[in-house]
Amino acid sequence: MGFEWGRENLRLNPEAQLARAESRDRDLDPLSKLAASYERQAQKVMAGLDGASAHDEVARFAQKINDSTDLNQAEALERLVRALVLRKRSIFDVIPDDDRERLAFALALVRAHEKSLQ
Repeated sequence: MGFEWGRENLRLNPEAQLARAESRDRDLDPLSKLAASYERQAQKVMAGLDGASAHDEVARFAQKINDSTDLNQAEALERLVRALVLRKRSIFDVIPDDDRERLAFALALVRAHEKSLQ
């Protein structure tokens, strides 16, 4: 009985409700808006120890990602995520284990790569 009360109490907890609402809002945001929230981390990756590997992989996919529509862009971003995970899994250590968040981070990496070329 006490355990069930505790579980129900957690569900009604204001912090839990706020976290659930924030997660729901992030699910509704477009990838470009989510990517903006990862700009700082993407710049750190590009300037850090994994930067050369990240630049190499992102360069291979950047043009296709930028030229694609939303659905095709998501597919290209998925390919980039898979390539980065195979080459340097540690790049995604700071990102939640959520596919959509990883796609947004990959888009932020593409933007950081483009900024570094200017």
